[in-house]
Amino acid sequence: MNSSNEEYLKPIEKKCLGSITNLSGIDLYRCIHINDFMYYVDPDAADVVFRSGIPIRVVPLDACNPITLSLADFERLRGTPLYTPVMAMMKPYIRNLKSHQGTDGALMYDPLAVYCVLRPDACTMQRYGIRIDTSETGRGRFIASPTGNIDVVMSIDAKRFKEDFINSLR
Repeated sequence: MNSSNEEYLKPIEKKCLGSITNLSGIDLYRCIHINDFMYYVDPDAADVVFRSGIPIRVVPLDACNPITLSLADFERLRGTPLYTPVMAMMKPYIRNLKSHQGTDGALMYDPLAVYCVLRPDACTMQRYGIRIDTSETGRGRFIASPTGNIDVVMSIDAKRFKEDFINSLR
């Protein structure tokens, strides 16, 4: 075997999903300080991440909430192997969302977060500085400044997302 260590030192790109991706209630247009439960639980860890200097793209729920996939969207899968299992999941999910939240479609938070990383050209972004309040009185609040190194998704092209998402399932 003839290999060098150089080939193992190539940069690695990670795309993480989890509690740090599920941001809610961020009104960065006015830089209002708003709490998020996940950051309330461990504000120190969240603050370390946001201050780390690593490239971060925040996809807040504010950018995701206007985009839902309806049963009509999923109907486009008819004739594919995924049609039956997807419809079996989506029909009760969307029915429950409609009765409890008044939403006529499936909320797609994690797929939208991934989409914004893979297709940044489908997103409108703005740069901010973000830190997390770690004090007892402000625990978990986002504090945004108009200058910084964190890309915050302000909106997502719903038509492109729906088309790409459904096509990815075909």
